[in-house]
Amino acid sequence: MKEAQRNLDQRSLKAILLDEETKRIERLAIELIDRRLSKIWRTSQANTHVTAHASEKWAQEELSTLARHYRKFKEDTVQGIEPSNSPEKKKDNLLLRFVKDMPSIIGVDLKTHGPFTKEDIAVLPYENAESLIRQGTAVEIRSHGDNG
Repeated sequence: MKEAQRNLDQRSLKAILLDEETKRIERLAIELIDRRLSKIWRTSQANTHVTAHASEKWAQEELSTLARHYRKFKEDTVQGIEPSNSPEKKKDNLLLRFVKDMPSIIGVDLKTHGPFTKEDIAVLPYENAESLIRQGTAVEIRSHGDNG
């Protein structure tokens, strides 16, 4: 639509109508994206999953991680534990407790990890650990003195 608009006399009725239609579509697209992200955020807070389009996967992963840190912040505060500093974007490793059995995986460090059985404890690269936490396969173990 924007391409068609460029080829028109900007004062013509067709150009004016096309401009209004383009603005309306842009507003609707933004509203749709906002609603989808809001739904992804709500489901992330509830620790449930919503089916996301491939283009939304990054947002779902980021919001799930953020929601997990947000829940941990609330838990720490309620338990009287000094809340952790805001999570760093990249960490080297996370300590996990498996809540489900898990076959071996090749980590981002190109090492084989596992297989794991329920209640196993392991240290995994941050990216792999985050993925397992989001899937509900493992939970992070943090010491009370851990501020990072």
